[in-house]
Amino acid sequence: MLRRDPYRFGLLSLALLGCGGASEATPPPASPKPAPGAPAGVGDKAQAKAPDKLERETLKTVLPMGLPWLLRRVWPEEVFRDGKFAGWRLVAIPEEWTGLDVRPDDVVTRINGKPVETPEQLWDAWTSLAVAPELRVTYERGAETKEIVLPIAGPPAPELLASLTNPSPPPRKPGTKRGTIVIESRDPAGDDP
Repeated sequence: MLRRDPYRFGLLSLALLGCGGASEATPPPASPKPAPGAPAGVGDKAQAKAPDKLERETLKTVLPMGLPWLLRRVWPEEVFRDGKFAGWRLVAIPEEWTGLDVRPDDVVTRINGKPVETPEQLWDAWTSLAVAPELRVTYERGAETKEIVLPIAGPPAPELLASLTNPSPPPRKPGTKRGTIVIESRDPAGDDP
């Protein structure tokens, strides 16, 4: 099987990591039983609550780090069906994704309605989060298609989008001038041999 560039899958990971969420792959540890006569709820461990939105300020920090930041947290595997790319299988789910309805073996097919097959498509989906009103991740679990939708709180950041899509590096800050400094002596006694 040909190995595809894992950067294509990075956007999903960013999206889910930025949301905060974790794996449902392993069940939470059993909560201790309350002591006899203890009120109901004592000893029960609170379930992690799924995030209800993403903060634009968080995206302003994470997006410039690029896709490698995301890929260090998620190890995607490409999925082919009938010889065609179908999506990216989630191999592991980071703890930060606790509460999200996503599990290992889910196959991500689209981010914000955009395919994520090529590096260019993934980068487009990644950078579009700077101005997108929401994060929408479409994935398959078995034969069922599911979707996670999280609104992005805060105003769009077109300046961030411009910096992410600008092909040239930012201009350097002016530094000290470099060159040779010549010091001449006007002492006539030092000129004769």
